[in-house]
Amino acid sequence: MSPVEVFAPIKAELGEQPLYVPDKDALFVCDAYAKLIHRFDLASDARGKHTVLHIPQSERLGLFSEIDGDPNHFLIAERTGLALLDINDGSLEPLVNFYPEGHENVRSNDGVVDAKGRFWSGTYFPGDKTKTGMLYRFDPDGTLHPVVDGFGLPNGMNFSPDNKTLYVTESHKQLIYAYDFDLEAGQISNERKLITFDAVLGIPDGSHTDSRGFIYVAMARGESNVLVVDPGDRQEGSGKIVQTILVDSLFITSLTFGGSDLKDLYITGAANNNVIQDIKQIDPNCGSVFKTRVEFAGTVRNKFGPFTMTKESIQRFQAGKPVVGTMGSLGKLSAPRA
Repeated sequence: MSPVEVFAPIKAELGEQPLYVPDKDALFVCDAYAKLIHRFDLASDARGKHTVLHIPQSERLGLFSEIDGDPNHFLIAERTGLALLDINDGSLEPLVNFYPEGHENVRSNDGVVDAKGRFWSGTYFPGDKTKTGMLYRFDPDGTLHPVVDGFGLPNGMNFSPDNKTLYVTESHKQLIYAYDFDLEAGQISNERKLITFDAVLGIPDGSHTDSRGFIYVAMARGESNVLVVDPGDRQEGSGKIVQTILVDSLFITSLTFGGSDLKDLYITGAANNNVIQDIKQIDPNCGSVFKTRVEFAGTVRNKFGPFTMTKESIQRFQAGKPVVGTMGSLGKLSAPRA
């Protein structure tokens, strides 16, 4: 593995959700606080030449995904729901609100798209311990499904390469959950704690699996490095840290694989003084995008869709009344997990 280097010193307030798009040979990185998406065209300049898309309508950028059959839009998780983002002009078209009854302090966070094109996204309530976040599934036919709640801060999510396991990071509990995943039904079951991290290592944040099924985890704050986790047999406590990738920054946030062989690892960071006081003065690399070469290839993120929404579904969306499915098989939890 090569040393980690600064790929692009963009000084993102909160760099998040890196996405590599093979068809464009481009890396997209959002700055959630600054309402920006940075695009790096890797074929034209491997040292970070990029364009910046401003999204003034955004309340807070979250996970975004390519849409199968639509090269001009991303499906994006906004603060309280999902929207279509025009990647040419930065305009947003709201699709669905996770909490139509209203919650001022709710936020969407990380998520993942499964191999059937369904968009999974988590929510949380920063600073409010009386409410718990939810994991939702949004289907290409326009239906929204609450899957399971009880999260403090749901974060990095990944499916195993064989599509039999879903991993969900719970940052507030310093751990990663594993679930059995039924790809055809879009259901999860059998929740267990795959691995719990020592607090000195940092807070588990964004993550991505490689072709072996190992999970690369960006540890925010703490030692602020990337940890590689072997999930073992994917049962309770079977996850083991097998490698540490050192990053010269105090606050990294997420990561993804890119390049033609998917062996370039890109890591995002944050330069926000509200998290680490005076970080811009003490960490010259804060908010950068970092890059290193790794031995094993990563995996490509699935595209959402294609959309199969009916005329009725579109009318319900326009009226602010999307079709909401029933709670998933794990049911509703009354309190945060222990």
